Amino acid sequence: MEKKKDKGDFVSFKRQGRILSFQAIYSYFLNPINLDDLILFSWNKTIPPNVYKFARKLTKMTIEREEEIVKILEKVMKDPLYSQISEIEKSILHISVCQLLYFKNISTSIIIDEAIELAKSYATAKSYRMINAVLDAVKKDLINSQ
Repeated sequence: MEKKKDKGDFVSFKRQGRILSFQAIYSYFLNPINLDDLILFSWNKTIPPNVYKFARKLTKMTIEREEEIVKILEKVMKDPLYSQISEIEKSILHISVCQLLYFKNISTSIIIDEAIELAKSYATAKSYRMINAVLDAVKKDLINSQ
């Protein structure tokens, strides 16, 4: 009998996918490479298929819609602030805004919570507060524009 996947497994693979996507976007910001090469995630040879599929989709959409994502972030943050944040913070914000825009099946609160966790793990001690505020403003802006 096949074991059903519980909710913890579902969240787990998306979290792993977000981490991979964040790493790929960060790498892309530092050294832009061909999208096909980027989404191979060649630095990680043991990616479960569901994690790979989610990370690939998120990374691809984030890169393909980079211009739109930057416009949204610059609007919400006011451009001078956007241009002053680190590439790590930008990477987290980009994948999160992409999810807010295009991954309607994922709760906005989960997207924001996961971004905060990424910031706590990979960015400065205060980054998570800024990321939370920016994503909350993006969420409100998206709601108001509907």
